[in-house]
Amino acid sequence: MVRVIASRTASAPCPESAGPSLACGPSPSPFNRGRCRSIVKRVVRSTSVPIAELPEPTIRSPSQCPGTASLAADRRESLVTLARRWSKLRRIFVLEDAAYRGLTFDGEDPPSVWSYDRSGDTVILARTFSKTFSPGLKTGFGVLPESLVEPILRLKGNHDFGSANFAQILLDRLMENGAYEAQVARLLVVYRRKRDALLGALREHFATFHGTVRWTEPRGGLYVWLTLPEDLDSGPDGSLFSRSVTEGVLYVPGAYAFAGSAGAVPKNHARLCFGAPGENDLVEGVRRLAVALSGCLEAVA
Repeated sequence: MVRVIASRTASAPCPESAGPSLACGPSPSPFNRGRCRSIVKRVVRSTSVPIAELPEPTIRSPSQCPGTASLAADRRESLVTLARRWSKLRRIFVLEDAAYRGLTFDGEDPPSVWSYDRSGDTVILARTFSKTFSPGLKTGFGVLPESLVEPILRLKGNHDFGSANFAQILLDRLMENGAYEAQVARLLVVYRRKRDALLGALREHFATFHGTVRWTEPRGGLYVWLTLPEDLDSGPDGSLFSRSVTEGVLYVPGAYAFAGSAGAVPKNHARLCFGAPGENDLVEGVRRLAVALSGCLEAVA
């Protein structure tokens, strides 16, 4: 079984659900709370099977979903160096999930982890056009070490028999005539306004929860990560979710973003998305969420 070490304690829900088809076993690891060296050591020590007998383990490098934090720039090259150093018996790959690269509102994108893999044998770069251009195209691309190209192509062929030719031709034309870059520039303006509207609404309507509720202020991406009191269950069976549905607002329970592990999965987080709703809807949604949350906290008190 390939051992996948997630980017942070919370990661995108998708790798967890994709695990069975990829023979993956996810395991959370907080990149930005410790040294990269300890992360790489964890890969080779997280099983009783000798590493020489393991299939290639993989470290999944961080994206902005859902916690909105990215791996610190000064740790990116170290991660590649350490993965290569510990690959004497079995190759350790680093999977860079860069779905939101290009959607940075403040400052510039940090150098990719892939850019430090000068020999091209360690980092798997995964990108998609669904976040930066149009979700409906359902088209992405990857840059792989040569040894992985054939098995990945076989796996993809077994899953969907190949990507749609129309979407690929359309994207080729859009990138050739400059329309793709123009759309990304427009989305940056729109998403920046939406992010600011959501954060402004949180500061206004969640002011009464000061000290008990925290949220991230992302520099890019499409999400805000909400942290609630530890004794408040934000899961689908919890009181906050049911009260939120009653108020007419939805969020993604944070429990879905935690990989399976020996410890208990935290249930006091929520992912808020500002991608699709308009600015007014975001403000109203936060107001309704605050009403639902207030009812939960009063019930606990």
